[in-house]
Amino acid sequence: MDQKIIARGGLLTGVMLLVIGICVFPLAIGFLTSYPHQLWPLGLLLLASSMLMIAGSVKSLRSSSKKLKQTDEQMRLLKKTPAINLTKPQQHTGQDETVAPLSINSVLARWTYTEEEWKKFYAWELKDRKLSAVVTGLVVAVISSLLFKFYRETSWWVVIAICATISILYSMLSYHFAISSIGRAVKLPNTVVITGNAVLINDKLNPFTDEDRWMGEVKILEEPEPKVLEITYHWNTRKGSTSDEIHIPIPKGKLGEAVLLMDQLRKIREQ
Repeated sequence: MDQKIIARGGLLTGVMLLVIGICVFPLAIGFLTSYPHQLWPLGLLLLASSMLMIAGSVKSLRSSSKKLKQTDEQMRLLKKTPAINLTKPQQHTGQDETVAPLSINSVLARWTYTEEEWKKFYAWELKDRKLSAVVTGLVVAVISSLLFKFYRETSWWVVIAICATISILYSMLSYHFAISSIGRAVKLPNTVVITGNAVLINDKLNPFTDEDRWMGEVKILEEPEPKVLEITYHWNTRKGSTSDEIHIPIPKGKLGEAVLLMDQLRKIREQ
């Protein structure tokens, strides 16, 4: 997912926590000043909650601001760093010399696309993400319905209405964020820059390896037109690890380079 979307979401969360914390603070003071009334301990609870929310908001704002700056800096470097020629054989100057593996931050490929190529890929990605969002939404609806019914004695109609609303909202948000991480270039050619840990798609940075994520399977999908390089990445959640994919269209005449790129990414994963 586009790092800027994640960072801006963190900023929004931080602002909301700060506003709520500030609003709760005078209420906490009001209850505290009611001492020795029996409600004054509630003031202590509200005061602690207010402090925690304000502290959490400051942490979230700082962390998100830092991520935004790091993302902008990484994008700036990627735009001016030349790509390594993977099709050129590496030169050895001696029999005992070993060639060091490429850095995880090396620019492995820089591809541009015709308008027609990007339109075909974008249409395929929309269809693929819609199907994924619908399936995910149905799974969320079924599981949440069963859990809701198990823990609450509620009629099935109410359960279905609540869980359907949740699943629809979840599907719409996941679909929107996935498509927003690709986008279309308006004036400039559609461009993709691929490194050993991230993909820059039309000025949208999508990392697949960092302190929270790790690279999974890398493969070429033959069915779409143009063909697509798929990078799967994983991250941990409270309920275990989950995964997502980054799809990169392969421009005309770049299939051989894409195969070499796939092999290089697998080597980086194994380092």
